[in-house]
Amino acid sequence: MFLYSSLNIIMNLILSLSLISMQGKWEKKTVTDDGIVIYTREYPGTNVREIKAVCKIKASPLKVFNVVLDRNTFSDLNKYLVEYKRIRTEKENVWYVYQRVSVPLVKDRDYTHRYEATRDTVKNKYFLTWQIDNRNGPPPIEDVIRIEVSRGRLTISPDKNGNHSILIYQMLFDPGGSIPKWIVNLANRYTLPKVLRTIREKSLNQH
Repeated sequence: MFLYSSLNIIMNLILSLSLISMQGKWEKKTVTDDGIVIYTREYPGTNVREIKAVCKIKASPLKVFNVVLDRNTFSDLNKYLVEYKRIRTEKENVWYVYQRVSVPLVKDRDYTHRYEATRDTVKNKYFLTWQIDNRNGPPPIEDVIRIEVSRGRLTISPDKNGNHSILIYQMLFDPGGSIPKWIVNLANRYTLPKVLRTIREKSLNQH
């Protein structure tokens, strides 16, 4: 049993390292007027580019993290969300979320994410990761496209002085279907800065 477990760990590590080596290098695409830096890179297996955005927030990492975990933070950005289900697990820091979105002119999409929140108490860093896990959500719906490619990681670190935060938001998202990939890439680059602005604004206004 121990040998089998060790072999699994080694094989998963090799697979992870191979995947990292296949990923492209981050390319800086733009810096917004309000200081958000946008990067993209190629990702194996899809023509959709992975995207990363970085910004500074004049609030503590804990305050920013609490804002991120509050679902109401993103209510203004979810105007096309028509169904939302949160599925709890035995671990407080792990949960699933099922969402169905309905955007004009295209078919509805749905997916289930697995979320995990962690903290590095020594470095005062906070992390939120998510990835597709449709097996732990509702079954497929007729005429609704099930999203299969969606993953991300959010990292909140203290700045050099330790009082403010550096937020890094990294994601790969492909809505599938017949939407051209260049439109998906453009939409992701347009949407992600809005997400960071929302987090920054809510963090600054939190008491």
